Amino acid sequence: MSNRHQTDNYRYWHSAEIKHLIQLARNHSAAEVAVLLNRTIKSVKQAALVRGISFQKNPRQSFSVTEDCFIRSSVGKLTHEEIARRLNRTTCSISKRVCRLGLSNCYIPKTYCKYSDEDVELCRQLSEAGLSAASIAKKMEIPTKTVAEYIAYRCRINGLPDFIYDIREQR
Repeated sequence: MSNRHQTDNYRYWHSAEIKHLIQLARNHSAAEVAVLLNRTIKSVKQAALVRGISFQKNPRQSFSVTEDCFIRSSVGKLTHEEIARRLNRTTCSISKRVCRLGLSNCYIPKTYCKYSDEDVELCRQLSEAGLSAASIAKKMEIPTKTVAEYIAYRCRINGLPDFIYDIREQR
């Protein structure tokens, strides 16, 4: 224990108060805990710092695998506002998550598609199963860069574009 004596300006933290501090810190801010424990904010923050306790009133909610799959399938089809509304998230968090996932917002249609929608979808499913782009490319006999583009949803986001037609139809 320190050399400090209990005075009118300082009270020692009792074990019951420390237990209460630990419980309250999970769901309350330092200011709220200070009011509940009848302590100053500075005292509560110092006691928490010394004991390695952090206040998390609104802890960050990480993205689940399901949410990531929804974002991957919706980017390029829905706006960030629509995705955010459906996932009950902020637009800013969706925008940042799209960047972290390495996805592109723009859809660049290709006039010539060498690989079928089934091949593209299979590449994406294999990636979600944990295979690397290089191993998928080797198995599917598709260039690695193309597989990486498909996996990251940078191309062929919505499947084949509507305006693609068979060249033989024009003859």
